[in-house]
Formats: sequence, structure tokens, C-alpha cells
Amino acid sequence: MRLVRILSLASVAALATVCLVAGSASAVTVCKKNEETCKAENRYPAGTELSAELREETQAVFKTALFTVKCEESTFNDVLLEESGKPLLDEITTFTFSKCEGCKAVTVENLPWHTELEQDVAKKGNGILMITKGEGGGRPDFEFAGCPLGASCVYGEGKITLNVHGGDGGEAAKRARVVAAEEVLLRKEGNPLCGATATWSAEYDIIVAKEPNEEAVVNPPVWVAPSP
Repeated sequence: MRLVRILSLASVAALATVCLVAGSASAVTVCKKNEETCKAENRYPAGTELSAELREETQAVFKTALFTVKCEESTFNDVLLEESGKPLLDEITTFTFSKCEGCKAVTVENLPWHTELEQDVAKKGNGILMITKGEGGGRPDFEFAGCPLGASCVYGEGKITLNVHGGDGGEAAKRARVVAAEEVLLRKEGNPLCGATATWSAEYDIIVAKEPNEEAVVNPPVWVAPSP
């Protein structure tokens, strides 16, 4: 009887694990409201371009063994390739850094970058944006030029994970955000003095949503939600 009970408990645990995994892999969409399941009329369609810039009074920061770079300005554009998906496919088409100190220039290589958006099952309305090489996209690399000791280096990674925090838009405190939290990058090319790894930290506000054939919306509502 004890053996049967142990096996039954193990079966229940296994079933719960399967259900949890299945639940976390549901199709997602970018939604205009923080809904349990995003209604069709609230979904941003394929072709929507989301524009982001550094959050006010913050900097994009890169740290290596040789230098620390701080940029006062940084922007990127992300285009949705579909309305919903598992994961939702999109791509970063532009990414800029300016007014930087520590190195003379920071640029990105191999655009467009393939991105995949999934729901963060731990918090309603949030998501996880993964930048990968993907089919038709380039490896996400960052190039640093004019660094200390005349060094130039390229850092990147096969997959970069960003956190998406949903928001209703409008005033700064309510805007949707995309966060890089000390994301680790590997040195791909350049002077070994730069160090084997770099970390990237930045916090971006989503400031514009432009749907196809529609007027751009400033400081739009952006949430990550399941879709049927």
C-alpha cells in the first residue's frame, strides 16, 4: 500500500509539472490592455513598430575588465512579425548608442536581430524578450571603438535575454519598459586586454507604437498577454 501511495504521489507531481510547462508555453501577443487573455480588438497586429529610448535620468552601461562605458542616449525599434505566436516572433531593426564616455563609439552589428517574445508566467502582463541569431537575422554584437589603450573590441552572445515590464503608458512611471539587467556578453573579436566578458545594463521606455496604416501613438499601453 505504501509503495502504491508513493507512486500515486509521484504521478500527481509529474502531471502537475507537465501542466505547468504546458501553461507557460501558450501563445502570446502584445496587448493594449492587461487582460488574462487578450481580446482580438486589443492586440497589436503584425507590422506594428515599437520604438524605445532610455528611461529618463538613466544610462546604458557596459563594463569590462578594461573599461566602463556609459551612454546617455540609446534607442531601438522592434517590429512585430506576427500578431500572436508561441513564441511571438519579431525583430530589432535599429539600435543606437550616443553621448558615450569610456570609449569613443558604441555601435551594433548584424541588424536586423531576430527576437522572440514569451510571457513571464511569474507576473501578469510581463514578458521575456530573447534576442537570438535566428533565421534571417544576424548575431547580436556590440562594437566598442576608441577605448582605453587604443583598444577596440566586439562583444556578443548567441542569446540575450531582456525583461519586458508591461504598462498603461502615459506618464513615465506607467510606461512599459524593456530592461537589460547586467546581461553577460562574450568577447568575439578585438584586443584581449578588453577582457573575456562584458556586462550590459540599461532600462528603456517604450515611447511609440506605430500600427500599419494608423497614426503613431505616443507613450502607448503595452502588455504581454496570452492569446487564444
